[in-house]
Amino acid sequence: MMTKVKNQLEENVKAHNGEMQKFQFEYEDQLAIWKKEKSDMQNRIHELMAVSDKIRYDSHEQIETFKQKYNDYKGKLKKANASISTLTSRIAKYELQMAAEREIGRVDGAGIRVGSDLSNPMRGNGVLNHHYIKSSDGDLSPMMA
Repeated sequence: MMTKVKNQLEENVKAHNGEMQKFQFEYEDQLAIWKKEKSDMQNRIHELMAVSDKIRYDSHEQIETFKQKYNDYKGKLKKANASISTLTSRIAKYELQMAAEREIGRVDGAGIRVGSDLSNPMRGNGVLNHHYIKSSDGDLSPMMA
């Protein structure tokens, strides 16, 4: 009877050992799969980080380019507005002068001057007065001659 119990216990131990080995193999297989998936995910994370860094660098570069273009445009716009302002004031002065001369009879209906140029601030003895028409944009006398 003792041998029968002993044999039965040995069979139970063998069965339990077989189940333990089966669980051990399944555990090791699952662990290997998990490690591979973990490694794949880490590689994917590194790839995505590299792409993200490249996009960030390219975006920063684009932003700096747009900022520079904006500043250039702003400078050109200020210069153009200054030129427009200067030219507008010159036109207004010229029209005021022409209206005043028409009123006193120094300019005929076609805009041609009659009489001496000595009273005209734009001309002195028939020579263009450069101090009167000089601007920050340069000398505009060739345009007015």
